[in-house]
Amino acid sequence: MIPTLHCIPEWVKTHPELSKGKGHFLPFAIELPVTRRLVEAYYKTFLTHLGGLKNLVTLCLLNEPEYEAGSDEALAMYRAWLKKRYKTIEQLNRRWKTDYPSFAAIPITKNVASTGALYDWLVFNRTLVTDFVADVCKLAKKYDPLQRPVHVKCMAGLWRNANESYGGIDREAIGGLTDIVGFDGGLTALHLDFIGSLNPGKPVFHSEGGYTIPAMWETMIHGLDGLTLWLWDPPWGGWGRMPNYPLQQPEQLHAKGRTTLDLQRLAPQIQAIAHVPHEVAMVYSFASQALDYKNHFETIRQAHETLQWCGMPVGFVSENQLRKGEVSGLKTIIVPDARFVLDTTVTALKAFVKAGGRVILIGDESLAKTPYSDANDIKVFRKSPKVIVLKKDSANWTDAKRSLKWFAPQLTKSGIDRPIRACDAQGRLIPGVELQTARFKGKQIVYLCSSRENAEPIAVQLRAGEKTLSGKDLISNSTVKSPILLKPKQPMLIEVH
Repeated sequence: MIPTLHCIPEWVKTHPELSKGKGHFLPFAIELPVTRRLVEAYYKTFLTHLGGLKNLVTLCLLNEPEYEAGSDEALAMYRAWLKKRYKTIEQLNRRWKTDYPSFAAIPITKNVASTGALYDWLVFNRTLVTDFVADVCKLAKKYDPLQRPVHVKCMAGLWRNANESYGGIDREAIGGLTDIVGFDGGLTALHLDFIGSLNPGKPVFHSEGGYTIPAMWETMIHGLDGLTLWLWDPPWGGWGRMPNYPLQQPEQLHAKGRTTLDLQRLAPQIQAIAHVPHEVAMVYSFASQALDYKNHFETIRQAHETLQWCGMPVGFVSENQLRKGEVSGLKTIIVPDARFVLDTTVTALKAFVKAGGRVILIGDESLAKTPYSDANDIKVFRKSPKVIVLKKDSANWTDAKRSLKWFAPQLTKSGIDRPIRACDAQGRLIPGVELQTARFKGKQIVYLCSSRENAEPIAVQLRAGEKTLSGKDLISNSTVKSPILLKPKQPMLIEVH
């Protein structure tokens, strides 16, 4: 059930006191005490009636939330937050490289020359949203008679543009507050690897899905625990009015229904693959997301794709996790052109290398500055034999085949085990072909899928060392032998003989 707050009556959106904020599906100023009283009244009235509905699994408390504070009250809170953080305006000006005469002169604005001022405002705005989520979760537990697990349905749009930087969404913090890590939007391996790493061990649920069969397989392999398919029916909503909308086509609906049955039938094998611990992780930096989105996120996308072709699970590690030393099991950490990072991140990476780990820096400017545009102390660090720098203008980055050929040996040097590989006839890894594998009941299980757009199948050999492997595709229940003719976007789940 989705008892989300955008269902509150329309008068809220025009009420002069409540309408000071600006948010997607948060149509009121969340920082105001009057808003909190309204929200509590809403939950008290609504949730207390759910005691008899025992087949409801979870409550989605916020739908696609984003919020930018704009009230006078928020500005006063921000100035108080800054004063607590910096003590004096002189210290703030040194940090921001500004010349404000007092805290009372500091505005709310995204259009500032100081990276420090912008970063601090975005961090503050995130704390407002996170505090609001915490209150909403407490209210749900207070008034739901059965205290069902709760989640917040954040959109997956952070891979499309930088808007979420200004929308207050701290996925790591929100996932830490909810029982389930929820999301809405695109089903991609990249997004699942990302949100699953920020709150490891929590179930991940896509509660508004209507996507392709390959995407359903791919995201289950990458840690999705549950999916609700939505059928948008005309005249409700733009989706339902789309020509040839898949879930209105009997053939498509039948195929997706069959896929859900296959996913449930093979759930134990899928879960075995999804929960193989990752030994390599990419750094996620909110500072770089906020101040240098294009370089950081484009590099993440490309590196993640190449690492998938290497045939191994890939995780993420946030700057917060690095600061707390949560790097157990990692052998290699990749910094994907994160040009603005906290100094604690540099300190943590130095400790990781000192303990025997390896670091790959993608881009000459990775780790170069703090969010306040101060230079990080990385000259000696970059010269370490365990720190490898990959230039983004080199062929090893710009050419897919060479990039794959460059990354694979780096992982081998780190001691990362890849017992089975998907190769061509010459034993080379193949761009566009993902392989993930795990042991299940004494047998090796292999997920194999081509992301290529070309309609021609690819000849793929499964190899363990120099040995060529065969097995049975558990989806179609058919025997497969190398070379396998892998059709585009047609997943295979192979039990190796």
